[in-house]
Amino acid sequence: MSRRSSAACRHLPIPPVVVVSDPDFAVDLLASLRAGLVAVDVAGRVSALNREAAELLGTPGADPEECLGLDCREVLAAQPRMAGLLLDCLAGQELPPRLELELQPMRGVGPRTVGLTVMPVRDALERLRGAAVLFRDLTPFEEQAEQVRLKERLAAVGSMAAGLAHELRTPLAGIEVVAGLLRRELAGDCAARELVDELLEASRRLSRVIREGLGFLRPAIPEREPVEPESLVFEAVDAARGGAAAEVEVVVRPGLPRLVADAGQLRSALSNLLRNAFEAAGASAAGGRVHLEVAEAPGGGLVFAVEDDGPGVPAELRDRIFQPFFTTREGGSGLGLAMAQKVAVAHGGSLTLGTGSLGGARFELRLPAGESKGEVHA
Repeated sequence: MSRRSSAACRHLPIPPVVVVSDPDFAVDLLASLRAGLVAVDVAGRVSALNREAAELLGTPGADPEECLGLDCREVLAAQPRMAGLLLDCLAGQELPPRLELELQPMRGVGPRTVGLTVMPVRDALERLRGAAVLFRDLTPFEEQAEQVRLKERLAAVGSMAAGLAHELRTPLAGIEVVAGLLRRELAGDCAARELVDELLEASRRLSRVIREGLGFLRPAIPEREPVEPESLVFEAVDAARGGAAAEVEVVVRPGLPRLVADAGQLRSALSNLLRNAFEAAGASAAGGRVHLEVAEAPGGGLVFAVEDDGPGVPAELRDRIFQPFFTTREGGSGLGLAMAQKVAVAHGGSLTLGTGSLGGARFELRLPAGESKGEVHA
Protein backbone atom coordinates (compact mmCIF):
# COMPACT_ATOMS: atom_id res chain seq x y z
CA MET A 1 0.00 0.00 0.00
CA SER A 2 2.72 2.43 0.97
CA ARG A 3 4.76 1.63 -2.16
CA ARG A 4 1.75 2.18 -4.44
CA SER A 5 1.01 5.45 -2.65
CA SER A 6 4.55 6.72 -3.03
CA ALA A 7 4.62 5.73 -6.70
CA ALA A 8 1.35 7.50 -7.28
CA CYS A 9 2.68 10.58 -5.55
CA ARG A 10 5.67 10.69 -7.85
CA HIS A 11 3.42 10.90 -10.88
CA LEU A 12 1.05 13.58 -9.55
CA PRO A 13 1.24 16.71 -11.69
CA ILE A 14 2.80 19.73 -9.98
CA PRO A 15 0.57 22.80 -10.26
CA PRO A 16 2.37 25.74 -11.87
CA VAL A 17 3.31 28.63 -9.58
CA VAL A 18 2.70 31.27 -12.28
CA VAL A 19 0.10 30.96 -15.02
CA VAL A 20 0.65 32.88 -18.27
CA SER A 21 -1.70 32.54 -21.21
CA ASP A 22 0.79 33.86 -23.76
CA PRO A 23 4.60 33.53 -23.46
CA ASP A 24 5.01 36.73 -25.45
CA PHE A 25 2.94 38.53 -22.86
CA ALA A 26 5.42 37.45 -20.16
CA VAL A 27 8.25 38.94 -22.20
CA ASP A 28 6.33 42.18 -22.70
CA LEU A 29 5.53 42.27 -19.01
CA LEU A 30 9.20 42.07 -18.06
CA ALA A 31 10.09 44.69 -20.67
CA SER A 32 7.45 47.04 -19.25
CA LEU A 33 8.82 46.97 -15.71
CA ARG A 34 9.70 50.42 -14.39
CA ALA A 35 12.50 48.75 -12.45
CA GLY A 36 15.77 47.13 -13.46
CA LEU A 37 15.93 43.33 -13.71
CA VAL A 38 19.01 41.14 -14.08
CA ALA A 39 18.85 37.34 -13.85
CA VAL A 40 21.63 34.75 -14.13
CA ASP A 41 21.65 30.98 -14.41
CA VAL A 42 23.47 28.65 -12.01
CA ALA A 43 26.72 29.22 -13.91
CA GLY A 44 26.46 33.00 -13.45
CA ARG A 45 25.61 33.67 -17.09
CA VAL A 46 23.10 36.43 -17.84
CA SER A 47 19.75 34.90 -18.78
CA ALA A 48 17.49 37.96 -18.49
CA LEU A 49 18.18 41.68 -18.70
CA ASN A 50 15.71 44.49 -19.35
CA ARG A 51 16.52 47.85 -20.91
CA GLU A 52 16.02 49.75 -17.65
CA ALA A 53 18.77 47.67 -16.04
CA ALA A 54 21.07 48.02 -19.04
CA GLU A 55 20.80 51.82 -18.94
CA LEU A 56 21.31 52.13 -15.18
CA LEU A 57 24.16 49.64 -14.95
CA GLY A 58 26.09 50.71 -18.04
CA THR A 59 26.17 47.30 -19.69
CA PRO A 60 28.20 46.97 -22.90
CA GLY A 61 26.25 47.25 -26.14
CA ALA A 62 23.11 49.21 -26.92
CA ASP A 63 20.90 46.09 -27.09
CA PRO A 64 20.41 44.02 -23.89
CA GLU A 65 20.14 40.87 -26.03
CA GLU A 66 23.86 41.18 -26.77
CA CYS A 67 24.54 40.44 -23.08
CA LEU A 68 22.59 37.18 -22.87
CA GLY A 69 24.77 34.14 -22.19
CA LEU A 70 27.75 36.20 -21.06
CA ASP A 71 29.30 35.96 -17.60
CA CYS A 72 27.61 38.47 -15.30
CA ARG A 73 31.01 39.74 -14.14
CA GLU A 74 31.75 40.75 -17.72
CA VAL A 75 28.33 42.29 -18.34
CA LEU A 76 28.36 44.13 -14.99
CA ALA A 77 32.02 45.15 -15.12
CA ALA A 78 31.01 48.76 -14.45
CA GLN A 79 29.09 47.67 -11.34
CA PRO A 80 31.07 44.80 -9.77
CA ARG A 81 29.17 44.95 -6.48
CA MET A 82 25.93 44.11 -8.29
CA ALA A 83 27.58 41.07 -9.91
CA GLY A 84 28.96 40.09 -6.50
CA LEU A 85 25.49 40.06 -4.96
CA LEU A 86 24.17 37.74 -7.68
CA LEU A 87 27.08 35.33 -7.23
CA ASP A 88 26.66 35.41 -3.44
CA CYS A 89 23.01 34.46 -3.90
CA LEU A 90 23.98 31.55 -6.18
CA ALA A 91 26.45 30.37 -3.50
CA GLY A 92 23.59 30.13 -1.00
CA GLN A 93 24.52 33.19 1.04
CA GLU A 94 21.60 34.64 2.98
CA LEU A 95 21.01 38.25 1.94
CA PRO A 96 18.71 40.87 3.49
CA PRO A 97 15.36 41.21 1.70
CA ARG A 98 15.99 44.91 1.02
CA LEU A 99 19.31 46.54 0.19
CA GLU A 100 20.56 49.90 -1.02
CA LEU A 101 23.59 50.15 -3.28
CA GLU A 102 25.44 53.17 -4.64
CA LEU A 103 26.27 52.61 -8.29
CA GLN A 104 29.64 53.64 -9.62
CA PRO A 105 29.75 56.87 -11.70
CA MET A 106 29.82 56.32 -15.45
CA ARG A 107 29.40 58.14 -18.77
CA GLY A 108 29.47 61.56 -17.17
CA VAL A 109 26.73 60.62 -14.68
CA GLY A 110 27.46 60.93 -10.96
CA PRO A 111 26.83 58.26 -8.33
CA ARG A 112 23.28 56.96 -8.14
CA THR A 113 21.61 55.03 -5.34
CA VAL A 114 19.37 52.05 -6.09
CA GLY A 115 17.11 50.05 -3.82
CA LEU A 116 17.27 46.35 -4.67
CA THR A 117 16.10 42.86 -3.81
CA VAL A 118 18.25 39.80 -4.58
CA MET A 119 16.45 36.47 -4.78
CA PRO A 120 17.24 32.89 -5.78
CA VAL A 121 15.29 31.53 -8.75
CA ARG A 122 13.91 28.00 -8.14
CA ASP A 123 11.71 25.65 -10.13
CA ALA A 124 8.57 23.93 -8.86
CA LEU A 125 10.71 21.22 -7.18
CA GLU A 126 12.71 23.92 -5.33
CA ARG A 127 15.80 23.24 -7.42
CA LEU A 128 18.06 26.25 -7.88
CA ARG A 129 17.85 27.62 -11.42
CA GLY A 130 19.73 30.87 -10.90
CA ALA A 131 19.47 34.25 -9.17
CA ALA A 132 17.86 37.59 -9.96
CA VAL A 133 18.10 41.14 -8.75
CA LEU A 134 15.24 43.62 -9.03
CA PHE A 135 16.15 47.25 -8.38
CA ARG A 136 14.96 50.84 -8.79
CA ASP A 137 16.78 54.15 -8.98
CA LEU A 138 16.21 56.04 -5.72
CA THR A 139 18.12 59.17 -6.73
CA PRO A 140 15.04 61.18 -7.85
CA PHE A 141 13.29 60.38 -4.56
CA GLU A 142 16.37 61.38 -2.57
CA GLU A 143 16.66 64.63 -4.52
CA GLN A 144 12.99 65.38 -3.89
CA ALA A 145 13.42 64.68 -0.18
CA GLU A 146 16.48 66.95 -0.12
CA GLN A 147 14.44 69.73 -1.74
CA VAL A 148 11.78 69.32 0.96
CA ARG A 149 14.44 69.49 3.68
CA LEU A 150 15.97 72.55 2.00
CA LYS A 151 12.59 74.31 1.95
CA GLU A 152 12.09 73.49 5.62
CA ARG A 153 15.53 74.89 6.48
CA LEU A 154 14.87 78.02 4.42
CA ALA A 155 11.51 78.48 6.14
CA ALA A 156 13.20 78.21 9.53
CA VAL A 157 15.91 80.69 8.49
CA GLY A 158 13.25 83.03 7.11
CA SER A 159 11.29 82.92 10.35
CA MET A 160 14.42 83.63 12.36
CA ALA A 161 15.43 86.46 10.00
CA ALA A 162 11.97 88.03 10.23
CA GLY A 163 12.12 87.97 14.03
CA LEU A 164 15.61 89.44 14.02
CA ALA A 165 14.54 92.18 11.59
CA HIS A 166 11.64 93.19 13.81
CA GLU A 167 13.99 93.36 16.80
CA LEU A 168 16.38 95.63 14.88
CA ARG A 169 13.84 98.06 13.50
CA THR A 170 12.94 99.62 16.87
CA PRO A 171 16.48 100.55 17.98
CA LEU A 172 17.29 101.73 14.45
CA ALA A 173 14.32 104.09 14.53
CA GLY A 174 15.57 105.41 17.88
CA ILE A 175 19.06 105.94 16.46
CA GLU A 176 17.65 107.97 13.56
CA VAL A 177 15.60 110.18 15.90
CA VAL A 178 18.51 110.82 18.28
CA ALA A 179 20.89 111.45 15.36
CA GLY A 180 18.45 113.98 13.91
CA LEU A 181 18.22 115.83 17.24
CA LEU A 182 22.00 115.75 17.58
CA ARG A 183 22.40 117.18 14.09
CA ARG A 184 20.31 120.21 15.02
CA GLU A 185 22.31 120.71 18.23
CA LEU A 186 25.54 120.73 16.22
CA ALA A 187 24.36 123.28 13.65
CA GLY A 188 27.52 125.36 14.04
CA ASP A 189 30.03 122.48 13.98
CA CYS A 190 30.42 121.36 10.37
CA ALA A 191 32.87 118.52 11.09
CA ALA A 192 30.60 117.06 13.78
CA ARG A 193 27.54 117.39 11.55
CA GLU A 194 29.28 115.46 8.78
CA LEU A 195 29.89 112.60 11.20
CA VAL A 196 26.23 112.65 12.24
CA ASP A 197 25.16 112.70 8.58
CA GLU A 198 27.25 109.58 7.94
CA LEU A 199 25.59 107.93 10.94
CA LEU A 200 22.13 108.88 9.63
CA GLU A 201 22.90 107.59 6.14
CA ALA A 202 24.19 104.26 7.48
CA SER A 203 21.14 103.91 9.69
CA ARG A 204 18.74 104.63 6.84
CA ARG A 205 20.57 102.23 4.53
CA LEU A 206 20.31 99.47 7.14
CA SER A 207 16.62 100.24 7.67
CA ARG A 208 16.05 99.99 3.91
CA VAL A 209 17.81 96.62 3.74
CA ILE A 210 15.71 95.33 6.64
CA ARG A 211 12.51 96.61 5.03
CA GLU A 212 13.37 95.02 1.69
CA GLY A 213 14.43 91.81 3.41
CA LEU A 214 11.09 91.56 5.19
CA GLY A 215 9.37 92.16 1.86
CA PHE A 216 11.36 89.33 0.31
CA LEU A 217 10.43 86.94 3.13
CA ARG A 218 6.70 87.54 2.69
CA PRO A 219 4.93 85.10 0.35
CA ALA A 220 4.39 86.53 -3.14
CA ILE A 221 0.76 85.55 -3.80
CA PRO A 222 -0.30 87.23 -7.05
CA GLU A 223 -3.64 89.00 -7.29
CA ARG A 224 -4.30 88.20 -10.92
CA GLU A 225 -6.19 90.40 -13.35
CA PRO A 226 -5.96 91.15 -17.08
CA VAL A 227 -2.86 93.23 -17.76
CA GLU A 228 -1.95 95.36 -20.78
CA PRO A 229 1.75 94.59 -21.45
CA GLU A 230 2.47 97.84 -23.31
CA SER A 231 1.26 100.10 -20.49
CA LEU A 232 3.04 97.92 -17.95
CA VAL A 233 6.48 98.14 -19.56
CA PHE A 234 6.37 101.92 -20.01
CA GLU A 235 5.35 102.34 -16.36
CA ALA A 236 8.28 100.10 -15.35
CA VAL A 237 10.68 102.18 -17.47
CA ASP A 238 9.47 105.43 -15.85
CA ALA A 239 9.83 103.90 -12.36
CA ALA A 240 13.33 102.56 -13.00
CA ARG A 241 14.97 105.31 -15.05
CA GLY A 242 15.68 107.84 -12.29
CA GLY A 243 18.54 110.02 -13.51
CA ALA A 244 19.94 107.41 -15.91
CA ALA A 245 21.08 108.87 -19.21
CA ALA A 246 21.10 105.59 -21.16
CA GLU A 247 19.14 105.37 -24.38
CA VAL A 248 16.07 103.11 -24.00
CA GLU A 249 14.36 101.20 -26.78
CA VAL A 250 11.01 99.51 -26.04
CA VAL A 251 9.51 97.00 -28.51
CA VAL A 252 6.08 95.43 -27.95
CA ARG A 253 5.29 92.78 -30.56
CA PRO A 254 1.73 92.67 -31.95
CA GLY A 255 -0.71 89.82 -31.40
CA LEU A 256 0.49 88.95 -27.92
CA PRO A 257 -1.27 86.25 -25.87
CA ARG A 258 -3.59 87.43 -23.14
CA LEU A 259 -1.74 88.16 -19.89
CA VAL A 260 -3.39 87.65 -16.51
CA ALA A 261 -1.02 88.62 -13.70
CA ASP A 262 -0.45 90.79 -10.65
CA ALA A 263 0.33 94.11 -12.30
CA GLY A 264 2.04 95.57 -9.22
CA GLN A 265 4.35 92.60 -8.72
CA LEU A 266 5.19 92.38 -12.40
CA ARG A 267 5.89 96.12 -12.63
CA SER A 268 8.20 95.86 -9.62
CA ALA A 269 10.06 92.88 -11.13
CA LEU A 270 10.57 94.66 -14.47
CA SER A 271 11.70 97.83 -12.67
CA ASN A 272 14.36 95.85 -10.81
CA LEU A 273 15.62 94.34 -14.07
CA LEU A 274 15.66 97.75 -15.73
CA ARG A 275 17.54 99.38 -12.84
CA ASN A 276 20.25 96.76 -13.20
CA ALA A 277 20.33 97.40 -16.95
CA PHE A 278 20.60 101.19 -16.49
CA GLU A 279 23.46 100.76 -14.02
CA ALA A 280 25.30 98.36 -16.33
CA ALA A 281 24.73 100.64 -19.34
CA GLY A 282 26.10 103.56 -17.35
CA ALA A 283 29.40 101.69 -17.10
CA SER A 284 29.48 101.12 -20.86
CA ALA A 285 32.03 102.93 -22.99
CA ALA A 286 29.55 102.92 -25.89
CA GLY A 287 27.34 105.55 -24.28
CA GLY A 288 24.74 103.32 -22.65
CA ARG A 289 21.88 101.46 -24.35
CA VAL A 290 19.00 99.46 -22.85
CA HIS A 291 16.58 97.34 -24.88
CA LEU A 292 13.25 96.03 -23.57
CA GLU A 293 11.15 93.72 -25.72
CA VAL A 294 7.84 91.96 -25.09
CA ALA A 295 7.05 89.04 -27.39
CA GLU A 296 5.29 85.71 -27.51
CA ALA A 297 7.49 83.02 -25.99
CA PRO A 298 8.26 79.84 -27.93
CA GLY A 299 5.73 77.29 -26.79
CA GLY A 300 3.25 79.92 -25.59
CA GLY A 301 3.12 82.65 -22.99
CA LEU A 302 5.00 85.93 -22.92
CA VAL A 303 8.65 86.81 -22.55
CA PHE A 304 9.89 90.18 -21.28
CA ALA A 305 13.53 90.54 -22.37
CA VAL A 306 15.74 93.24 -20.85
CA GLU A 307 19.28 93.66 -22.17
CA ASP A 308 22.02 96.28 -22.05
CA ASP A 309 25.38 97.07 -23.61
CA GLY A 310 27.25 96.90 -20.32
CA PRO A 311 30.09 94.55 -19.35
CA GLY A 312 27.77 91.61 -18.67
CA VAL A 313 27.87 89.19 -15.75
CA PRO A 314 31.15 87.29 -15.22
CA ALA A 315 30.87 83.53 -15.59
CA GLU A 316 31.96 82.92 -11.99
CA LEU A 317 29.03 85.01 -10.67
CA ARG A 318 26.22 83.62 -12.83
CA ASP A 319 25.29 80.92 -10.31
CA ARG A 320 25.01 83.50 -7.51
CA ILE A 321 23.33 86.37 -9.29
CA PHE A 322 19.80 85.47 -8.07
CA GLN A 323 20.81 84.74 -4.48
CA PRO A 324 19.26 87.11 -1.91
CA PHE A 325 21.63 89.79 -0.56
CA PHE A 326 24.27 89.05 -3.18
CA THR A 327 25.44 92.23 -4.91
CA THR A 328 28.53 93.60 -6.61
CA ARG A 329 27.33 97.19 -6.37
CA GLU A 330 28.38 99.31 -3.41
CA GLY A 331 25.31 100.29 -1.44
CA GLY A 332 23.08 97.74 -3.17
CA SER A 333 20.76 95.50 -1.16
CA GLY A 334 21.23 92.43 -3.38
CA LEU A 335 17.47 91.80 -3.41
CA GLY A 336 16.40 93.22 -6.80
CA LEU A 337 17.07 90.13 -8.91
CA ALA A 338 16.00 87.78 -6.11
CA MET A 339 12.66 89.60 -5.86
CA ALA A 340 12.22 89.52 -9.64
CA GLN A 341 12.83 85.78 -9.69
CA LYS A 342 10.41 85.31 -6.80
CA VAL A 343 7.68 87.15 -8.74
CA ALA A 344 8.36 85.04 -11.85
CA VAL A 345 8.08 81.77 -9.91
CA ALA A 346 4.93 82.95 -8.10
CA HIS A 347 3.32 83.46 -11.51
CA GLY A 348 4.37 80.02 -12.74
CA GLY A 349 7.13 81.46 -14.91
CA SER A 350 10.90 81.80 -14.82
CA LEU A 351 13.72 84.34 -14.92
CA THR A 352 16.93 83.45 -16.74
CA LEU A 353 20.22 85.18 -17.51
CA GLY A 354 21.97 85.12 -20.87
CA THR A 355 24.02 87.28 -23.23
CA GLY A 356 22.18 89.84 -25.32
CA SER A 357 22.72 91.16 -28.82
CA LEU A 358 24.10 94.41 -27.37
CA GLY A 359 26.98 92.54 -25.76
CA GLY A 360 25.87 92.86 -22.13
CA ALA A 361 23.50 90.85 -19.94
CA ARG A 362 20.08 89.69 -21.14
CA PHE A 363 17.39 88.79 -18.60
CA GLU A 364 14.30 86.94 -19.83
CA LEU A 365 11.19 86.97 -17.66
CA ARG A 366 8.83 84.30 -19.01
CA LEU A 367 5.19 84.09 -17.95
CA PRO A 368 2.42 81.70 -18.97
CA ALA A 369 -0.46 83.17 -20.98
CA GLY A 370 -3.78 83.83 -19.30
CA GLU A 371 -6.20 82.73 -22.02
CA SER A 372 -6.38 82.89 -25.81
CA LYS A 373 -4.92 85.60 -28.00
CA GLY A 374 -6.98 88.70 -28.49
CA GLU A 375 -7.63 92.15 -27.19
CA VAL A 376 -6.65 92.69 -23.56
CA HIS A 377 -8.94 94.79 -21.40
CA ALA A 378 -7.05 96.12 -18.41
